[in-house]
Amino acid sequence: MPPFEELNWKFPRMLANSSEVVLRNIDQLSALNGLLLINPPADELMQQLGETVQASTSDFATYQRISSKRSNVHFGVELPRNQQFQGVLLFMPKAKEELRFRLAQACSVVDPNGFIFLLGHKKEGIAGGSTELKKWGRACKVDTARHCQLWQLQPDQKHCSQPFDLDNYWQSYELPSGDNRHKVYNLPGVFSMNQLDQGTDFLLKEYPFPLKGHWLDFACGAGVIGAWHQLKNPDLKITGVDTSALALHCARKTFADNGLQGDFFAANGFSAEPGYKRLPLDGIITNPPFHTGVKTDYSVTEQFITESVKNLRRGGRMVMVANSFLNYPALLDSVYGNCKTIAKNNKFAIYESVRYE
Repeated sequence: MPPFEELNWKFPRMLANSSEVVLRNIDQLSALNGLLLINPPADELMQQLGETVQASTSDFATYQRISSKRSNVHFGVELPRNQQFQGVLLFMPKAKEELRFRLAQACSVVDPNGFIFLLGHKKEGIAGGSTELKKWGRACKVDTARHCQLWQLQPDQKHCSQPFDLDNYWQSYELPSGDNRHKVYNLPGVFSMNQLDQGTDFLLKEYPFPLKGHWLDFACGAGVIGAWHQLKNPDLKITGVDTSALALHCARKTFADNGLQGDFFAANGFSAEPGYKRLPLDGIITNPPFHTGVKTDYSVTEQFITESVKNLRRGGRMVMVANSFLNYPALLDSVYGNCKTIAKNNKFAIYESVRYE
């Protein structure tokens, strides 16, 4: 894995607005006997907090950034086991379904007389988040600053009496394989949780060409693209990478429950967790993200495209579906020396580039 300095292109050096609010309230938070941060920003906040403060994130890129400076950072779907905290600080997730999921997780690790804090920006939907928070117990606003709100919750014991069970949160829909026997599994917080997204649907319908050899599904999400193609060609080898631990957990279940074989790794572009081997690939297929949280962010995909050609064997293909207004064709052409538009409608386009050199 490259040293942290080589991965620094994704993150600003400044503190996020929400992190500044944390520091405004550091006296109250530091007085708690044990504090856990859930999905904090990828900034310098943890370095400003005491060594006893722990963090848990399901985003691998954030984990790389924070864990390079602090050892008490956990990456994964579940929260740290066999521990309880007097305070749990939850940073506002993008979707309400994930907020409920995260609140249930927080209730499972907070002390009986402890507090859960919810912090978010106005643009992240903190107003709606506070409304949901009030359903879980006694909630009050602690601070308003930097366009953010910090709320405190003393949860009702009925929400804390049962251990958190991930199996209660699975959602599924039919994989478009044509036989109604295969399913895609999803959890709150994973892209397109309840149905196949339009971009992937367009890709599967308009790029039905068989994939052969070893292909990488970049930003694999719940594993839809790789699963669909392996059902068409059982000899196809699929490796999936994603920055989300939740997405990877879903992809593994999608493959396992459909009798498929795939390898899945947490990754920030091509910088992946131990076990991922950067072998020459026969192809890369992707419906890449262009958001980080609620913010538009092209940097991950742009960096990935730039590095992708080095990971393909000669004759290997890069296949991408993306919103047609994004200027990926110019970047693909500059990296590969070619870019062909396979299909296009009023919203999406499918591009293919081939490594010839």
